[in-house]
Amino acid sequence: MNLIEGKMSTKELAQWFGIGYGSFRNKKKEKLAELLDYCQYEPVYGGVIISKIYVYEYIKPVPAYIFVKDHLDLHWHSSGYDTAARVGSEMYYTYKDKELKGLKESTIKNYVAKARIELYGHVYLKDRGTEGECHPAPVKANHWKEAELLTREEYELYLQCKKAIYYDEKLADLEIAHMSNQISDSEYEQAKQEHSKEWEDQKVERFFALKDMCTQRLGFCPDIVTKLEKNLYFEDAATEV
Repeated sequence: MNLIEGKMSTKELAQWFGIGYGSFRNKKKEKLAELLDYCQYEPVYGGVIISKIYVYEYIKPVPAYIFVKDHLDLHWHSSGYDTAARVGSEMYYTYKDKELKGLKESTIKNYVAKARIELYGHVYLKDRGTEGECHPAPVKANHWKEAELLTREEYELYLQCKKAIYYDEKLADLEIAHMSNQISDSEYEQAKQEHSKEWEDQKVERFFALKDMCTQRLGFCPDIVTKLEKNLYFEDAATEV
């Protein structure tokens, strides 16, 4: 059973978690908190309304998932720029006859997406995982072996294009993310709630204007991928007396 956008009842959520209805009710607060790792939702009477899904399948800490989680950094581009979908495909073809034998490619992609959330948090929310944080970033292309990053000049041109199209630089990335289906309606509404109505006006026109301008000035329109950043730990140097 997979999550679906829209209304899901409490009984459906219990079935998705693989537990009985009574067990879900007893653990409702805990389970709804866990659900945030899989989707964006609003609680309503009798269930939830899901607006955006990160991971469709409920993932138990089975050996295959733990293996994917432990090997995520090995397959994520060393530059830090990549996507869960590409990494999931790579891990599928690398391990489908060995450690991950019998799993569908879509399942492994779900495992990668869930592991990335646990380790690095959500892409568009201000949270962190156990290993660091992540955020959206533009790249020229996301190849099988290596992400092709923008040059300094290309990145500056991309910023210039954004600045020419968007009057509010602070929320430009969020509007682009919303137009390219990277964030849900509720996430977008929350981000722009303190801004005037003009922010919503001509959103579609701005997005395509940015794509056209990038194509004209750079020769392409950058793809948006996920940039992982590990925690940095600083220890005070011991002072010998």
